[in-house]
Amino acid sequence: PRQHRLIGHVPLYFFVRPLAVIDPRSYLGLRLKDDLVLELLEMNDLEIQYAIDLLHENIPDAYWIKAAELGFTLKADEFQVIVCAFVYLRPNEGHQSFDGIMPGIDIVNGSIPALGQPSKTGKYQDTSWVRYDKTDISINLSIDSVGPKMICLMLPSQVPRP
Repeated sequence: PRQHRLIGHVPLYFFVRPLAVIDPRSYLGLRLKDDLVLELLEMNDLEIQYAIDLLHENIPDAYWIKAAELGFTLKADEFQVIVCAFVYLRPNEGHQSFDGIMPGIDIVNGSIPALGQPSKTGKYQDTSWVRYDKTDISINLSIDSVGPKMICLMLPSQVPRP
């Protein structure tokens, strides 16, 4: 259903969408001022946090949208384009477990069979990971001793290269 809300004297139109159908992939590649992103912010009372390189280490500025109650965080680059989505599969770092829908991403025994063979695998401390690089997205699944922990969805431009 369409709803109308006035902000000052400017009407803001948005669609109300049940939380269960939010797929964090739908935000990748969008600008922070895109209507879908503005709807997410408005409907969930979220804020954008701006992170700058205070130590002058030539790290690009970034923007963060922490949707802790929805179970994910979005990262935008210095051009205000959303480039990563961190999806929490169980409560962690102040986030609830993601309870939405991500078609095609069904985890079975620490992998995502629908995506085929992983492009890369690795281990860091007590967490192992598998990454699937596709033409339009890279999907990184982190697994610890408890099981699947988090999925990082990235635009291909964000994939670490050797």
